Amino acid sequence: MNDQLLSFEELQQALRDLPRKAQFAFAAICATRALAEANLHSPQLTASRPALERGVDILWRAAGDEPIPSAEEVASVHGGATDLLPMSEDDTWPEDAFLFASKAIGLGLLMLRDGVDAWKAAASCGGAMKNLVTSVYADRRVWRNEGVWQQQAIELLRSNPAGPFNRKSFDTIPEYERGARAASDAAASDPG
Repeated sequence: MNDQLLSFEELQQALRDLPRKAQFAFAAICATRALAEANLHSPQLTASRPALERGVDILWRAAGDEPIPSAEEVASVHGGATDLLPMSEDDTWPEDAFLFASKAIGLGLLMLRDGVDAWKAAASCGGAMKNLVTSVYADRRVWRNEGVWQQQAIELLRSNPAGPFNRKSFDTIPEYERGARAASDAAASDPG
């Protein structure tokens, strides 16, 4: 693999060149990993939002050969997964891990709407995961490490673009060391 990371535009192009189910698989794995991070850092908040897990499940259905729910149900799940996202600077902002997990899942669900370029939304799911680890962890190498992880995911999808895809499809890609939490994130989640 090349030492040079894919730029966001190159990530978009790589996803554009893949079949739609592979685009969903990329979004689904990014959303799955983002939700796992949010569960580590904001367990009470994520537990109070079952739409987050339901959204991830819908993305995996879209990546596989399972039927997806109706447009109305997808819209309802999208609303439940993203209802705490701030709409303005004056709104209350949730903890970063939750914020970026909600964004990743919400962007993935947008892929199911008519007229949305799925490859663009899938790339943005990857961007949300990169933003999550960068905001939550003190070691700034996580941005690069996440980029390497995502690049490996793209290579895996290129090697088998037709799938089938499920949660285990990416198990061969090792996770990287995250390190200590950033001081601002640790302080935000400290109940005392």
